[in-house]
Amino acid sequence: MLDKYNYTDEPSGRTETLAKALEKCELLEKQLSVAMEALEEIEKNGVDNAVQTITTLCINNWLCAHKALKEIEALEK
Repeated sequence: MLDKYNYTDEPSGRTETLAKALEKCELLEKQLSVAMEALEEIEKNGVDNAVQTITTLCINNWLCAHKALKEIEALEK
C-alpha cells in the first residue's frame, strides 16, 4: 500500500521528495481519520444497541466498515 521511497539526487530532488512525503502523510492522516470514525461507530453500535440480534449487529458493523473503506479508497484517487 505504501509507495517505495525514491530519492533522486538532483538539485530539486530533495525538495520534491519532501513535498511528496508531506502529501503522502496528509493522505494517510485523512485515511486514518476515516478509519477511526468507523471504529468508533462500530464500538458505539455494540454499546447503544446491546439488545440487537447478533446478525443485525454484524450487518451494521459490516456496512460501517464497508463505507469507511470506500471513503479511504476514494481519497487515493
